[in-house]
Amino acid sequence: MGWSFTDPLKLVQVLQRLNLGLSAEDEFSLLISWMGRCKLVHKLDQDQSPPISREEYQVPDLFAVFQIGHQRIPVLIEVKNRRIEIPLVCLGSLNI
Repeated sequence: MGWSFTDPLKLVQVLQRLNLGLSAEDEFSLLISWMGRCKLVHKLDQDQSPPISREEYQVPDLFAVFQIGHQRIPVLIEVKNRRIEIPLVCLGSLNI
């Protein structure tokens, strides 16, 4: 995405706007993209055929590749939900 946040308050404002309507998968994708080590995030299609295959296989939500030093690490990610709610409004009032 090419976003760089050197101002913490600007990041808080963007996260407040994003928190209003993103799915947990989209929010997680954005957060790992901003961390600087993620080279690729791809949402995997949740359509699965034949339907009976769901009893044995589950397709994860995301495929990602992280760069650690000279090593690229591919991972499959299943995003369950947002368990931690960050009080972004409070963070915006901090003198950071």
